[in-house]
Parts: sequence; C-alpha cells; structure tokens
Amino acid sequence: MRATTTRAIRMTRQGSQQSFRLEFDDCGWGHYLCDLAAIDAKIELSSATSSRVLLPHLADAPDGPYHLDHTISRQEFEAGTHDLLARCELPIRRALDEADPIYRDIDQAILTGGATRMPALEPMVRLATGCARFNQGLIPEGIATGAALAAGVLTGTVKDTLLLDVGSAQKIR
Repeated sequence: MRATTTRAIRMTRQGSQQSFRLEFDDCGWGHYLCDLAAIDAKIELSSATSSRVLLPHLADAPDGPYHLDHTISRQEFEAGTHDLLARCELPIRRALDEADPIYRDIDQAILTGGATRMPALEPMVRLATGCARFNQGLIPEGIATGAALAAGVLTGTVKDTLLLDVGSAQKIR
C-alpha cells in the first residue's frame, strides 16, 4: 500500500476515533469501509480543497448506530504527508546534480505516478528545477511519453535532451 494511502487511512480513522471514540479492529467491516473512504478522500483531494468522509451506520452500539462524518482538508492532508513529499525532493536534486551543466536548463518536466497528483508536489518540483512547464499525466500516458522521448534520444531523433529517471536517477542520452 502506498504511503500516502496509509496516511489518509490513518487520518480517517483518527477522525472516527475523535468523533465517537470508536476503535477499529484490524479486520472488521468498519475498518474496511473506513479504508475505502480514505482512499476516495485522498483521490478527491487531488482536485478539491477538502473531502468529506461520510459513513452512515459504521458501527452499532447500545445507544444506536455510529455515523462517521469527517472532513479532511487538503491542507491537513499535506501537513500529514509533508515528510513523504520532502523525500521526493532528494532524488530530484541528486539527478540534477549528476546532470551535465548544459542540461540543467530544464524546459519541461513530465510527472507521472500516484504522488504526482498531490498539488503540493508541483511547487516543490518547480522550486528544485526552475521548470515552469509540467506534463502531469496519468500513469499510462506518462509512461508512453517517457518511452517515446527515450526512443527519440536513443535513436538520435531527439537532440539536446537529457532524460532523468528520478526514481532510479539513471541518465539516458
């Protein structure tokens, strides 16, 4: 499970515990529903400033059913995942340090993968690279774009381009 998903789940569970002091067991139905709602909230926070987690009848108690109604703001989520975002910066800086000086003038960055949907990532990448243009694609489109560029560089069709895979910091020339 991705670290950002784990954090979203933790934040949603904390919201339920604060609301009505409900402790989840690790395999109960309420636990499962809360986890699914947290994943949906994480995805929604990519395009919205807040996400409401509403789970009616999450658990039963002698005084009636418990309903979870918890709102997670993008600001809360970014604060809760700040350390994960900071970990993204080191490989970017390492890749840039390994690049030849002539390649440090970056025209465009292609961001792909789950974490790139976090709105806080783009300003961090912009600050680290000085790049103003971004291509934020879904994973299949990002992979296809990267593969096409790599093929162009390897065949010599695309010139004056250095591709850096920040995940592994490999250079393709």
